[in-house]
Amino acid sequence: MRYEGKYTVFDTSNVKTYSLLNRPSEVSISDLIDMKEIVNESDGFRSPELEELSEKVLEAKEKGLPVIVFSGAHVIKNGMGPLLSSLMHEKIITALGVNGAFTIHDFELAYCGRTSESIPNALSRGLFGFAEETNKYINNALIHGNKLFLGYGESMGRLLSGEAFPEKIDCMYLTSQSSTMRIGIVYRFVFTQQWELTYTT
Repeated sequence: MRYEGKYTVFDTSNVKTYSLLNRPSEVSISDLIDMKEIVNESDGFRSPELEELSEKVLEAKEKGLPVIVFSGAHVIKNGMGPLLSSLMHEKIITALGVNGAFTIHDFELAYCGRTSESIPNALSRGLFGFAEETNKYINNALIHGNKLFLGYGESMGRLLSGEAFPEKIDCMYLTSQSSTMRIGIVYRFVFTQQWELTYTT
């Protein structure tokens, strides 16, 4: 990445990463919700607020209006990916707007079935956010997508779908409909290599 500003460029040559596959993580694929359980025991999830939201969503769909969900990372960390995926597949949700942490957790769950590194374990040791695969594959996909004039969401979706984007990765799991993701704020992972980025408007 070319930079000609007044600040000294951070030297990344000494940055050390570790494999995501070996990192202690607090959330695994087994923590995801069971859609059958939700459907069969829907009464246990009732609330006035949820009823009102459901009515508004149905009203919007009847009028042909879009239903857009904005979400942070905790929806994925708390195992709700399958629910979002179902709502997307059923065309109840038109679009999903999320932040960078959401896509990181979604990628990690899809890639190896685990996410959410232990903050006490990683932060005090200077390891937080340095998983090699997370940084490498997401950044490479975004750079490749940018060259093709694609957005963040489509780039991530094509990466997770198994397409060579720019290289093919084997995902153990696919937990949510990633192809509609849009970036809000990337606040977590560190650029561990020198990237050449060209932003298009």
